[in-house]
Amino acid sequence: MAQDRESKEEMVDRLTRQFRELLKKKLPDEPGTLEEIERVTEEIGSEIKREIEDECLDWHGSGYCGTQIRCSCGGVSKFKNYNRKRLVSLCGETSISRAYYHCSSCGKGYVPVDIKLGLTSGCTSTGVRKKVARLGAWVPFGEVSLELGELCGIHLSSNTAWRIAADGWRAYPSGTFRS
Repeated sequence: MAQDRESKEEMVDRLTRQFRELLKKKLPDEPGTLEEIERVTEEIGSEIKREIEDECLDWHGSGYCGTQIRCSCGGVSKFKNYNRKRLVSLCGETSISRAYYHCSSCGKGYVPVDIKLGLTSGCTSTGVRKKVARLGAWVPFGEVSLELGELCGIHLSSNTAWRIAADGWRAYPSGTFRS
């Protein structure tokens, strides 16, 4: 499977061609007002960021390591199925397919690609959680979701944003958040 994966150089060449076409399509024939320039650059930038993130996530694959792998308890974890996980990152929302393994000896589940990507049990990236925690220091928790959408184009439910902001506030009660 890994042998079929394109090289970094091939990916860069393919994305460069793709982005060239996007720019030809989206850039206006005339410069326009500053507001129009901001709108088109924001739109193009968002599409490019999303595509690069998707490509890098795809590069990791599903984390499938064969029908069984060694568990940290010393037992054997067996491949069970592929599970989808929703992710909300600074580039937007996506979902990935992840190989899931289960060890009958200790009863624990294992998702190799989650380890490689540094994912937690939640759906948000570290970058999103940092932004939510910072906003939670400045605006009421109930408004964090709205402000995150307006300022960053990141959409979370108010409950998810509230939980993240509250966790950030408890972690740094002085109101100072580390970047």
